[in-house]
Amino acid sequence: MGLSTFAYTWKMAWRNVWRSRRRSFSAFFTLTCGLVAAIATYGLARGISRQMVRSVVELRTGHLQVHATDRSQDLPLSATFALPATPAPPGVAWTVAPRIHTAGLVSIHRPQVARLAPLAARLAPLAARLKKTGNATVLSAGRMPEKPCDVLVSAAHADAVGLFLMHPIGRECPQLTVTGALAGPADDGLMTLYSGLVQLEDFLPEPEIEIDEDDLDALEKLSVEKPVVRKAAPTHAPKGPALDTPLLFTATRDLPVRVFAVDPAAEGRFALARALVQGRWLQAQDGPVVDAPERDLPASEAEFADVPVVIGETLARRLGIRLHDRVGLDVFDAEGVPRDFWGRVVGVLSTQVPELDAQAAFVPLAWAVEQLGFVSPDGRPRVHELAILLEHAADLPPASAHLRRILPPELVLRTWNQLAPGMQSAVAFQEGLVFMILSIVILMAMLGTLNSFLMSILERTWEFGVLKAIGLGPGALFGMILLEATVVSSAALAVGTTLGWLLCSHLSTTGLDLSFFFADGFTFAGVLLRPVWHAELVWQTIVVPAALLWTAAVGAALWPAWRVARMSARSALSEEK
Repeated sequence: MGLSTFAYTWKMAWRNVWRSRRRSFSAFFTLTCGLVAAIATYGLARGISRQMVRSVVELRTGHLQVHATDRSQDLPLSATFALPATPAPPGVAWTVAPRIHTAGLVSIHRPQVARLAPLAARLAPLAARLKKTGNATVLSAGRMPEKPCDVLVSAAHADAVGLFLMHPIGRECPQLTVTGALAGPADDGLMTLYSGLVQLEDFLPEPEIEIDEDDLDALEKLSVEKPVVRKAAPTHAPKGPALDTPLLFTATRDLPVRVFAVDPAAEGRFALARALVQGRWLQAQDGPVVDAPERDLPASEAEFADVPVVIGETLARRLGIRLHDRVGLDVFDAEGVPRDFWGRVVGVLSTQVPELDAQAAFVPLAWAVEQLGFVSPDGRPRVHELAILLEHAADLPPASAHLRRILPPELVLRTWNQLAPGMQSAVAFQEGLVFMILSIVILMAMLGTLNSFLMSILERTWEFGVLKAIGLGPGALFGMILLEATVVSSAALAVGTTLGWLLCSHLSTTGLDLSFFFADGFTFAGVLLRPVWHAELVWQTIVVPAALLWTAAVGAALWPAWRVARMSARSALSEEK
């Protein structure tokens, strides 16, 4: 095809685009909408992949982790290492977060006023009343007493089931266990306790114990084992306070937890610190913690050096813990010995991860090093793991290579995808799903373009026969059809790319809010995703869909162009005009 033939072909192609405005605009509109949808879809898909990784990386794991062994979970207390110096490589910004893991128990103690009455004296009228109403259920919650010092409460206080009540009512029962709640209304505003014991002297007495309110060991370690029954014992009224008189108990709830000692400043860079729903994140502890702006602490409590504690929302709800409450902490030290401390709840977090919200308590690293003995002979902290969060995920290869050079050879370095291998597969699956959706969008746009071009060509078959009759060759006709497709596709590419970039830019900053469907987020491939879905706006987000769609649109014109080029002048002129 010579230059003059090309110029003539280009002129004819440009003229044909404007001659068939309706068909050209239909193809242009189809391609533009398809490109905008493809860019938005690809941007959101890349955004959800990034969010999946960030949910794992920023919440706990970091991009890199250092351990003393080849195990990254359920580390024994002995699997610690002295905190090494970790200067960042040139041009790489990171946050180094040392952590200590240990097991423990969190307990809450509250004063509780109650009346104590014999169980037998209350069960008979209650059973008669329930039988009269046709209800044979004596208990509304829990179980009946099975051993000495088990008690029931009235129905209005069913939430007390499971409490341990401390009171020196006698050496036989230094602690009462609330096992169940009776059906029916409460007798009065006090918690009414119905003792499961009528003859305390039927059991061997426990040794005399004095209970000190400030002695954490006494509050948490007291328990009554099943006593030995004396074969021949007198039966007379129990010793202790008068029945039906108000008594002051110490009510205790406790749950096992995993205690994480973390550096407050470093851990504040992770998403965990941003999951707070009440209070504040941990701060470095220098002396007693009495920061409670909503409430003045009693002077007797202010003397104690309470460790600041942040706990999960589910754990706080189960124990009935409120912000600034004083809690008991039983934790294992570096030697595996249980130690008792007082803590002050300074924050409550909600990560939507059950293992963290229901079983985790966070304390300052400096406190754990000093009080629990996680320190090396040279004075450096001994930690279970060292998590490193990169400011830019693309810095992972140089950061990993740098750490392998400076870390002692006995330490094990892992990347985030080694720590969470399932996440790599989930991201790959999600990206494959995205490309499948993107292919469907492009196929729909390609079919719409093919339909527009094919209809335009069928309407001009007689015209192509005339052009062939006057000497226009098959190559020129083929090129003319492709030039028409290129003009329409290029115009749609320019407009669609601009509109797609604007839409994707809005979705990357504002996000797509799905909270009306998922108020607390939703889980995909085992990862919690926030309800606001943000797109990722990078050059690939624009270039990949644009290149694919433009290529598909021009490719859609190949078959009509080839059909016209093969058609003879006689067959084209014989077609109806």
